[in-house]
Amino acid sequence: IICILAGWLSPLTFLIWVGLGLLVGTYLLLFVRPRSIYMEKRWRGQSMDESYTPWQRVKRWLQS
Repeated sequence: IICILAGWLSPLTFLIWVGLGLLVGTYLLLFVRPRSIYMEKRWRGQSMDESYTPWQRVKRWLQS
């Protein structure tokens, strides 16, 4: 029994458990707080922002 306890309490085993805990913790953080990266959609150098008001659409249509 003493040999088993000595094996479980060794520094190497402790470091393995700490490393495994860090690995699981960082993996869970990936799903809990994903990064939100905003990319502006562009076509031929112009923004493809679709938040135009109806009046702005009519003005753009008349200008073209």
